Amino acid sequence: MTRPSTARRRARPEAKELWFRDPAPLLPRMAARRLVHTRTRRRALWFAIAVVALLVLPAVLGAVATANARTGASGSSTIDALGWMNIHDTSGVPLSDYVFATGGESVLHPGKTAVALLLGVEFTGYMVLVTSAIWIIGYALSFAWLDMFGHALTGVAHSLTGAIATPLMFAAAAAIGAVFVGWFIVRGYHAKAIAQVATMIGVAVVGAVFLADPLADVLSSDGLLAQGRNVGISIAAGVNGDDRPDPSGLIGALSADLADNFARKPVQVWNFGHVVDDSLSCRNAWSMSVRSGDDSAVKANMRACGDDNARYRAEHPSLGQAGTGFVLLVSALVLLAFAAYLAGKVMRTALDSIFHALLAIFGFAAGGYIYGPTQTFLVRNIVDSVVAAGRMAAYTVFLGVYVLFLGNVFEQAEGRILAVLVIGAVVEVVAITQLRLLSASLSAGNEWLANRMGLALQAAGSKPGGGQALGMGSAGAGGHAHGVGALAALGAISTVSGSPAIGHLFGRKDPLSPGSMEAWDLLLNQHGVWGMPWFAGPRGAYPRSFLGQMQFAHHARRGVAGYGRVNTMRGGGGAIVSMMEVGADLRDLRSGLVGAEFDDEAVMMHLEQSFGLVEENARDIVLSNKHLGRVVAATRRVDSQMYQVAKGEPGANVQETAADIVALQASAFRLRRSLPGAITLDEPHLRHVESYMRAPKKPWIENLQQVISGAPGTHNPLAHIDQGDAERMLEWIKITHAADIKTAADNLIANPLDQQLVADMRNAVSAATNTHNWITGDSTDDRTHLAPSRRSLDPLPHWGSRLHAVATLLQ
Repeated sequence: MTRPSTARRRARPEAKELWFRDPAPLLPRMAARRLVHTRTRRRALWFAIAVVALLVLPAVLGAVATANARTGASGSSTIDALGWMNIHDTSGVPLSDYVFATGGESVLHPGKTAVALLLGVEFTGYMVLVTSAIWIIGYALSFAWLDMFGHALTGVAHSLTGAIATPLMFAAAAAIGAVFVGWFIVRGYHAKAIAQVATMIGVAVVGAVFLADPLADVLSSDGLLAQGRNVGISIAAGVNGDDRPDPSGLIGALSADLADNFARKPVQVWNFGHVVDDSLSCRNAWSMSVRSGDDSAVKANMRACGDDNARYRAEHPSLGQAGTGFVLLVSALVLLAFAAYLAGKVMRTALDSIFHALLAIFGFAAGGYIYGPTQTFLVRNIVDSVVAAGRMAAYTVFLGVYVLFLGNVFEQAEGRILAVLVIGAVVEVVAITQLRLLSASLSAGNEWLANRMGLALQAAGSKPGGGQALGMGSAGAGGHAHGVGALAALGAISTVSGSPAIGHLFGRKDPLSPGSMEAWDLLLNQHGVWGMPWFAGPRGAYPRSFLGQMQFAHHARRGVAGYGRVNTMRGGGGAIVSMMEVGADLRDLRSGLVGAEFDDEAVMMHLEQSFGLVEENARDIVLSNKHLGRVVAATRRVDSQMYQVAKGEPGANVQETAADIVALQASAFRLRRSLPGAITLDEPHLRHVESYMRAPKKPWIENLQQVISGAPGTHNPLAHIDQGDAERMLEWIKITHAADIKTAADNLIANPLDQQLVADMRNAVSAATNTHNWITGDSTDDRTHLAPSRRSLDPLPHWGSRLHAVATLLQ
């Protein structure tokens, strides 16, 4: 069976057509691309995301938590959804018991009721965010989450150890390691041989302890991670002034300090306008009343402790408090982001340590005995596990110093809690950036340490420049090694994809690029057309198709040179007339003007519109002379537009009016050019036609036509004229009408400030249409005739001033 050709096999146009007709797979990408297609849409999308994050999300959280809250005696609520987190402030009050005291809610006071409801939703959402953030930090540092899957991981580690760490595996790995020792001795590398023997002994000794319980140092309460956390907590406690820190209790103290700074004090300022804890009696009274869950008790205890201002603020909620709540919600969102980022770093450190401990099983079971990359692999896993403890200590110290800093700022705020809270939100954003830099520095140090230890094992540390250990890849090359390695890999892939051999193998160019198959099919399909000399050659059909546009541009430049300048109305009119003489239509005008170096969008747009309207309106005029029909249509429009501008009517446009006058002159020019240059008459015949032009009469035209037809009749006053002379006289009249129209149009475009010239233009066109209708026998109506101007012209007082802009555009 004959195999089909590559082009036919690749193209499969039917499948492509069916695939493109099904829009379902494209809809998600089309919607996403439409959302971010322009800068305005991208800004609107980010604005919508910000509104959802700052307003909708906290409100939803508040509404859900409010729905799950238990109602107290006076309508206050306790948030059951937060109770399981067990977060307390330094006074021992659970954050889930916090209430926002208000008063005056009733059917008779709908305004206060609405404000109180809004404050309640904001307060509940704020408490959900703050409590969740504090709980996330404490939960991550407590390592309680490791207990959820610690037993499962321990079982996996023991099973993996039992399957890999067998006597046969030990013997095989040791034998391979001994081969390297013998090779080094034979080659005279005695230092390397001694280092290899020492490494094998060390791996055997340490491996026996490690393989007994591989995850003990990670998951146990006195393992590396826990010790690193405890060291960090001790340092943080020492910075805070605690000489005898208790790691197990200090996590709760950190949570309590965060609760005071981000929940207790801000809520008091929000509710009462100041921190009531400044008074010891009010501090105890507020704590006691909050524990009761009754907001009426809160107000009563504030009055009992002597803080009438706090009671008054609670009983008179305002929209200003709602604005304060919005600021607090933003700060709480930033705190939650910081907590989530810190918790993610802590959890990733622990999970990375578990991952490397599992990988170390392979190293201690076999890889550590074999010289080269396998030993470096074991060293790297050990170093990563040890450095994880340092990471944990660094993150804990970072958090402790951060909490200490905020605590000192809040203590010195002297009632300006909200200002400090906003500053704290900014500090949290900076802290996230600093934490990223700290993590990057620790990662770089980890890679450097692993590389140095690998070099030491391979006895290569004494080489100039240090070098790079076998098995480290590009990780140990420096701080930019990951980026360089990635770029090198991408460069290699690009080189392979662009190889001619790979192209022949896959049957298409650049086969590893996305969409390469579709692009190759398209190239093959297009080659069937572009490969034909008659189509794409130097004189092919495709380049010849643009010769018409080049012709229009050439004539447009010639027309501009004869009538005006580039980017002017008169220059554009000359260009359009010159293009129309060689067959251009309305669709070709923009191309020709651009080819003549026009770049004023307003000039080109108005000229296209005016010439287009003349052509469109001329279709309704049924004169047999189409050039005269265009003149009639253009005159009507110019007359209307100029009077609208002169009267100051709404919608009048001076640029549009100037373009209409240019279109009128062009129509008059084309009418005159369509007739012969001149007719010479004898003196008697000339007196006859001049008399007619001064006072055109239909009977005179009828008498002249009788002479032309060869049957003048006995009473015809023109019967003595020869038939040929009569035909010349009629042609002279047509030429004279066209010349009068052109003269009137030239006068009008030269001085549009003279109102009488508009009337002269109209009268010249009216006389020409009358003569034309008498000659052809057409009826005189709106479709074939233009009425003359009034004999007594009413001058408009503002004609000159309002049409001055039009005259400027026509210069």
